[in-house]
Amino acid sequence: MDSENIHTFISAEEEQEGFVGTVDERFRQVYDRYHQKIYNYIVKSIANPEDAADLLQEVFLLFYDRLPKLDTSSTRIEAWLLRVARNIILSYSRTRSKQPQQQFEHREAISQSMIEEELLKKDMKEKFDEFLMSLNERERTIFILHKLEGVRYKDLIEIFGISHRTLKRIVHGVMMKLKNLNLFE
Repeated sequence: MDSENIHTFISAEEEQEGFVGTVDERFRQVYDRYHQKIYNYIVKSIANPEDAADLLQEVFLLFYDRLPKLDTSSTRIEAWLLRVARNIILSYSRTRSKQPQQQFEHREAISQSMIEEELLKKDMKEKFDEFLMSLNERERTIFILHKLEGVRYKDLIEIFGISHRTLKRIVHGVMMKLKNLNLFE
């Protein structure tokens, strides 16, 4: 493939990054591409799968309402969806902190080795959840989006309106805190 054909190929790839079609078609394309990533971010932030599904629905309802006015390049849409999800999570957290929480656990009869394995998983999960909750909101959100969801630095810079240097400092600080916990040894 010569350089002219490579350039043509790259341009065609770049054109496919945007979402095209009617409002409903663009909505479906965006939803299909990003709903799992947004859901994972929400559920990791609030640790409640049922409420996460409701919050995901809120994100995409708001997206559908605003779609005719939005830039439909994929990087802009992803950043917009993550920013909206973050705001909805913050609102949910404020509302939730005012309500008493109830948790119900269902137990099944299982073998001793499975119980021990589950206890180890639960202990690690609790320690990891404690670690996440020990971070401030910005650190936690950046950590979840970057390390657990794979959101790139350039998108995080846009979402949070911070410099590359500040973002690197935050990520490094969070990773040092995690390392000091010795969770994975």
